[in-house]
Amino acid sequence: MGESLPPSYASVPPPALQPPPVQYAQQVPMQPMLVQMPPMGRHPQSMLCPNCHQQVVTNTKNENGLAMWLAVGGCCVVTGVCCWVPFLIKDLKDVSHTCPSCQYYLGSYKMIK
Repeated sequence: MGESLPPSYASVPPPALQPPPVQYAQQVPMQPMLVQMPPMGRHPQSMLCPNCHQQVVTNTKNENGLAMWLAVGGCCVVTGVCCWVPFLIKDLKDVSHTCPSCQYYLGSYKMIK
């Protein structure tokens, strides 16, 4: 008996495979966000921390600044012995503000800029 052979596929070309069309997402250039901080004062302030994004009341720390050292110099020139007195006056000191949650430096108040 004659065996039947399967039909020959050599004459049929394979189906053409085309890759799907490439879609490109349009990129929008990112602008850097400028966060304007409120002016700092001598006392703790309520504000939104730009680092941890929490509403906080700032921690303040008094620091010796330019006004303090000018007062010390003036006292040395005028009295000669009472140059330590300006260190006792809080209103002559600069104040730095930090976030109580993440300790991020938020700004400062300077007597003399």
